[in-house]
Amino acid sequence: MGLGLGLGVSWTSSAEFAQFARSAEATGWDSIWLSEHLTGPTPAALPALAYAAAVTSNIRLGTSITVVPGRSPVELAKTLWTIAELCDGRLLPIFGLGTAEDAEHAAFNVGRRHRGPWFDAALPVIRALLRGDRVTASSPYFNISDTCVTDGGAAAISDLWMGGRSQTELRRVAKLSDGWLASFATPLQTRNSIAFIVNQAAEMGREFDKEHFGLLLPYGRLSRSAAIADLLDHAYPGIDPDELCPVGVDALRRVLDGHAKAGVTKFILVPDNRPTNWSLELKLLRDDVVSAAARSEIVRLAE
Repeated sequence: MGLGLGLGVSWTSSAEFAQFARSAEATGWDSIWLSEHLTGPTPAALPALAYAAAVTSNIRLGTSITVVPGRSPVELAKTLWTIAELCDGRLLPIFGLGTAEDAEHAAFNVGRRHRGPWFDAALPVIRALLRGDRVTASSPYFNISDTCVTDGGAAAISDLWMGGRSQTELRRVAKLSDGWLASFATPLQTRNSIAFIVNQAAEMGREFDKEHFGLLLPYGRLSRSAAIADLLDHAYPGIDPDELCPVGVDALRRVLDGHAKAGVTKFILVPDNRPTNWSLELKLLRDDVVSAAARSEIVRLAE
């Protein structure tokens, strides 16, 4: 079970973030996940993960997600390779188009209709560069000539996962990705999306690993924050809020069961509220996860 910070929970000092990262490792979480949102208060994910790598030893470090359109694939591959080397292969990048917000598109200097084509052109280049290949590639968005970003060997990154929810995005997952991370999805939605990805991949002659489906899940240990309650009310009307952000162990168990039966194998819990003490909060959250898994017939935690 991984631990994510999402877009709403942050920190005010390096000491607080170091406490968060060290506490996550000490309390048994298998990974830390940071989201990317240029125009909000969320700190930049990749530099923060590099810092987390320096203050931890074993916990894995993921992005949820790293935005590709608007970036040089060479610069992004170089950054990922560097962090992967510094953290001894603990980096788990997940790629996507970014949030559907005009301010974000403007910040990345790429319009809505160009995001998909940019991604389609860039991700194979990033993959090749991380393999240690010398790459020559031309597109309307970048031109690369005989370029290599590593020492000639493959980067310590085994798989490239993607996010996305529309059929176009899921078809892209089936074609280009090694895994899929869902967010703000009901069990029925993950079931349908996973079936779509697997079927599309088969039609393309690809075998999609059924262990490579994940979910980013907001969770309220004691209550649901006003901010996320408002988000769910406006962005996901008609859906039971407990399906998208459960509160308490019983609701958490039901949601984990539903997604596990739908085919999700990896979970990232996102605490809904920022605590005053990360060490205590992460222990309490972990206790809730262990308790929910113990009551489940299908969810098992890796120890």
